[in-house]
Amino acid sequence: MSLLSMTTSKIYFDTSLVKHGTVKDRDISVYCFKSGVVIGQNGFSFRKDTVVSHRNNIHQVSEDKLNTMDIELRDCMLKDELINLIYSFYKCQYIDDKHKPVLENVLDELCRSEM
Repeated sequence: MSLLSMTTSKIYFDTSLVKHGTVKDRDISVYCFKSGVVIGQNGFSFRKDTVVSHRNNIHQVSEDKLNTMDIELRDCMLKDELINLIYSFYKCQYIDDKHKPVLENVLDELCRSEM
């Protein structure tokens, strides 16, 4: 099983709060990728400030289903960035408890690996 989440460049909270990393505003919780900040091993960065919402934005998908999706891999996320992103989901109060073990396993593997 894999966990899938989608990004958006539509900022739907007070833009003065935008910073790289976890942003919380009232009942909104997102992980923000600031434009121009390199997050990929080959230099990928978003052209616009881009967020991943923590609320209702994790979907459990089988490997078979994932393989049928038309996904273009542009880069692989830097290890520290990936750990920070996954940990932000793990710590968020809006994440369904059923996803916690998967997130824990991924974090454990990442922290033990030499990426």
